[in-house]
Amino acid sequence: NSIVAQSGIHLDKAVSSHGNGSIKIVASGPVAVPLYIINDLRVEDTQLIYEAKIKSESLSGQAYLEMWCVFKDKGEFYSRGFDSAIAGTTDWQTIKTVFLLRKNEMPDQIKLNVVVNGVGTVWIDDIHLSKL
Repeated sequence: NSIVAQSGIHLDKAVSSHGNGSIKIVASGPVAVPLYIINDLRVEDTQLIYEAKIKSESLSGQAYLEMWCVFKDKGEFYSRGFDSAIAGTTDWQTIKTVFLLRKNEMPDQIKLNVVVNGVGTVWIDDIHLSKL
């Protein structure tokens, strides 16, 4: 899968949690950056866990992960990781958001975003989607 966002992000090869570069977002105001869209993921009756490593510099406001599950027959529903949001200047830390899927709830599409609700610089790296 490749990154969805075509603008507002840069590959920063000098800053990384694991040595291979990271996605750098310089936000001049609140922005939701689409990272990945996953189609045809056949899962139900589980918890989806969207995790990433993130760091920030001079971030007024917060940055957090956002996962949207799209159901053709019911609409779009989201999970936001407010409990692991970052702010200010931070070193690398793991943040996450969880979406609970009940039996017979199978999303047609999953969208993974990072939300910067403020002004500042954020780096995101080591992005994972897993199920419990």
